[in-house]
Amino acid sequence: MTADTVDSLLKSPFMEAIGEREFQRFQKQVESYNYYAGYQHVDPETGQLVKAKDLPRPPGLDYDPTRFEVNYFKRMIDAKAQWQMGGMHGISVAPQLIDDENMRLSQSYTPSSAQQSENKRAEGYEKLLYQLWRENNFRAALLAGAKDRLIASRVAVKIVFNPTTGRLQWVWHPDTEVFPVFSNDDYEELIKVSFVRSIEIWDDKLDSQIHKWYTNPPKLWPERGVPYFSPSSSGSSKHELFMKQNGAKRDVGGQPPHRKRWTTIGTATGDMIQRDLLFIENHFEAKTGKNPPFIFEKNGDGTPVFEDFAKKCTPVSYKNHRFNLYGTCDGIMLYTDSDGKQYRIGLEIKSKQTTYSKTSDYSMREADEKHIKQTVAYSYMYRDIDTGAPLDYYLILYVNLSKKNWFQTFKEAPDLKCFGISIDDNDRSQLFDYFTEVLDAVEQRQAPPFEIDTWTFNNFKDATAKYLSDEEVAEVRAYVRRVRASSQPDYIKTQLIDAYEDLIERRNKNGTK
Repeated sequence: MTADTVDSLLKSPFMEAIGEREFQRFQKQVESYNYYAGYQHVDPETGQLVKAKDLPRPPGLDYDPTRFEVNYFKRMIDAKAQWQMGGMHGISVAPQLIDDENMRLSQSYTPSSAQQSENKRAEGYEKLLYQLWRENNFRAALLAGAKDRLIASRVAVKIVFNPTTGRLQWVWHPDTEVFPVFSNDDYEELIKVSFVRSIEIWDDKLDSQIHKWYTNPPKLWPERGVPYFSPSSSGSSKHELFMKQNGAKRDVGGQPPHRKRWTTIGTATGDMIQRDLLFIENHFEAKTGKNPPFIFEKNGDGTPVFEDFAKKCTPVSYKNHRFNLYGTCDGIMLYTDSDGKQYRIGLEIKSKQTTYSKTSDYSMREADEKHIKQTVAYSYMYRDIDTGAPLDYYLILYVNLSKKNWFQTFKEAPDLKCFGISIDDNDRSQLFDYFTEVLDAVEQRQAPPFEIDTWTFNNFKDATAKYLSDEEVAEVRAYVRRVRASSQPDYIKTQLIDAYEDLIERRNKNGTK
């Protein structure tokens, strides 16, 4: 199974259920509703349709100009709907013709008893429909239905019995909720109509079980006397890893409240995805008639293999070095294909919170390299217990918590981006080379070159500021000056300048000149 195959698995069950043609129709109709709502202007930064008030400031202006929105499309739809439904509409139920035509054309024609009975039935049916008309405020509903039809080309209405009120009701559905099924032999032959809407599934038993699991999670600590690397540090600089392996103290002082909330929300996002996958595992078959394609691998006690229930300290022997990989993953899943063959696939969940465009097709075209390195470490840690085979497939899921607005469609501003990663022995060797080069530097007591670019998420800033020599700091200062004079984007220059100033401030505070 290749990475492309993994990518193909990520189509939504909804899309697979209704088919490509119906899904395209659905997407186009959602776009039409958004256009009606005022999303008619192309954002030059994202290429997506936005409201006029959301457009960025025009270039060359040092102020935000006053904008006046005129939605001609909405005016046209509303006016045409009012024109179409402005007349005195009514209902007419024609009786079935039972009497012979020659008899009915006779001047002395008197309906037979059978025809009179049929006429009475049709009249009663028409009265019933008019009663429904009045009880359901049909004239107002006709206007709304006309707008839906003009926007989406079709609207559906069905008659249902409400057992609570004991009455019949008209229920209107925009075409985005209606999926007709026609015969393969005759497109005009309607077989059935499916009305689709989202529903909330409740499972108090599962929620209770998840909380119960976390009341007494298993405990596992790193092996004493053996160096270890956390998979999450796979993307850290060699200099930071050197400081950690050399026994440097982590920075103390905590996070500002707003940054703590940021990281807490990120953690809660992973919990949400894991909970949703457990819900799918429990309820997918009952709702769809199919087995869920993805389920979590289970431990011997029935707990899912994720978070505290998947923590490992895995020994690695590589190039005359012995070290451990210590940490836990967001999940190990089992995927079953259409032929019944099962694959083990890892899951890594990352959150984005700065801007909704972070996960757009333009801004995010591949997974972050440091996140891929992290999955490479997991691929070795979570080898198959029975065969010893490494975990060669991984999904990296990015969840964007920043939203443009409530009406933005997923296609316009996707808040999820998932990449399928294929991992081989060469990837694992490259990562282990990286780690052993750090261990070599520790043995030789010679730190790797310091990189100011990685300062933001360095966990050993105070120790690093004290450790660096004056010559190394001078090299950093020269590098920052070169970048400042270059054509690099301003945000990169600002980050480097702030990082350098923070470094100098920490050196001065520690009494290092």
